[in-house]
Amino acid sequence: MIFYAAEHGLGTTEHFEFASFNSSRVTDVIFVKQDAWYGGQDAQIVDDAIWLNPDPSVVQTRAEANIGKIAYKNRIAFKSPGFGMASFSTSFRFKITTTRRYPNCGSGMVFFIADYLKAPEKSYGRYFGMVSPNDLNALSFFAVEFDTHISTTFFDISGSHIGIDISSLRSAVVADSSPNSAIPEYYRELFLYNNFTFTAWIDYNSSSNLIQVWMSSSSIQRPSQPILSYKYNLNDVFNETMFVGFSATNNASEDGMEGHVLYSWDFTASSPNSGTGLKIRFIIIAVMLAVTLI
Repeated sequence: MIFYAAEHGLGTTEHFEFASFNSSRVTDVIFVKQDAWYGGQDAQIVDDAIWLNPDPSVVQTRAEANIGKIAYKNRIAFKSPGFGMASFSTSFRFKITTTRRYPNCGSGMVFFIADYLKAPEKSYGRYFGMVSPNDLNALSFFAVEFDTHISTTFFDISGSHIGIDISSLRSAVVADSSPNSAIPEYYRELFLYNNFTFTAWIDYNSSSNLIQVWMSSSSIQRPSQPILSYKYNLNDVFNETMFVGFSATNNASEDGMEGHVLYSWDFTASSPNSGTGLKIRFIIIAVMLAVTLI
């Protein structure tokens, strides 16, 4: 469901929420079909959850690499001439099922905001279905990655880390949750090889340009401290409308099977409550009153 607040003169608020992914809501999700080069399995709904990559215990293409992508059915408005750049927040519950010991599984999943849906050709494994192996910086996007593979291509810090990605899978900032993490509680709580069910929260404040990420495996309440904070003006990355969704990959021939399942998801984007758009509105009203009085 999407709610609009334009009548308040503060721009538009867009919101949707999936407490689960049952058959009655399937039309609210785009299950992205890849082009002819792709030979793996697509994302699918199983028991009110979305398996982005198939459950390793029932997988049909054990020797194939898989790319699973889904997105909300409508593009989300993030920018407008009157109100500038929107802030947004999202949270979701998910699980990564690994089948080999650390660090020998892979590859991982991302939450993304992008202007495109189909995976670039051969963007298996470490490329998360987001970038082409032949041109790593050709596309603009925002993502938060949950990565179980050490990729020297992207200077990964470990085989269990969470990162903020801006038009590149070389993360701008990273939280290491591996056994070698400098923050011990990240290893115990957020180790991506533990087959835990995680909850993640991502916020972007367009006034301060602050991106923050929180994550927990033990609570559905957001922790007090974020695991990642980074300042970046996403106005330079986003078009007026963008897709929001998830992409996950595994590369069975190299890393063994890994499954990624999404249980719930909510998302809100809201325009700032003050700024150019509101001033223009007041100016127009003032001009109209002046004309009326004349």
